[in-house]
Amino acid sequence: YPIELLEDESLMAMESSKDKLIILTNKQRVIVWEQQQLVDATFDKISIKDLHISTVFDLEAFTLKNDKTCFIMCQDDNLFIGSEQKLLKVSHWNEKSLRKQESIFSCAAPSIITDVKLDTITSTLFILSSNPNKISLFNSHTLKCLDFISLDDNVKPMTCITDPSSQILTVFCSNRSILVYQYNEAGAYKLLNELKQSVQVKPLHYKISMPPQANMIPVINSVKNKSATAVTTTVL
Repeated sequence: YPIELLEDESLMAMESSKDKLIILTNKQRVIVWEQQQLVDATFDKISIKDLHISTVFDLEAFTLKNDKTCFIMCQDDNLFIGSEQKLLKVSHWNEKSLRKQESIFSCAAPSIITDVKLDTITSTLFILSSNPNKISLFNSHTLKCLDFISLDDNVKPMTCITDPSSQILTVFCSNRSILVYQYNEAGAYKLLNELKQSVQVKPLHYKISMPPQANMIPVINSVKNKSATAVTTTVL
């Protein structure tokens, strides 16, 4: 479908909220489509030329034009949108008169945000960043920093998974290790395990998730030698 992008604009991430499809672009714009319209066009109930954008707005809080947005999450009527330098909250994102943008977290080069995850059950935001290497825990409603987990200089957090039970945070690091933490909604945490595996963590931004049973960690592994069978797996 034509998504009406600007020149040199590209799609970076998508999120679904009720009957809306929310698209985030590299030009710091949010484009919203009605999902039912897209479904109707798929089954020829309406013509593709009759599709139209429901809502579109710019993210003025991102003051650096070269700061490409790459993270988007939704909780009720709030959007959480991030780049490699900043994370912000857009309240009442689908109501123009009430829409508000406020900064949650920011950093300056050479520090970058490597990943952001939202646990909607405990309303906890996990912000992974480098230089210094740490994991910041924020309450998504109050935007208060609950705590942060400091990591060694050689342990850069790259991406993470929250499990469906909202108790376990699994972090994949640049030294190819996996850190498993237990946490709660107050921001308290405990390191349960450190798995020393040969885990491929590139490319930087990709989505991985845990099955509903919360009994397995999906891992993209590296081959350790020339043998085609020398691939490890990690299972909790």
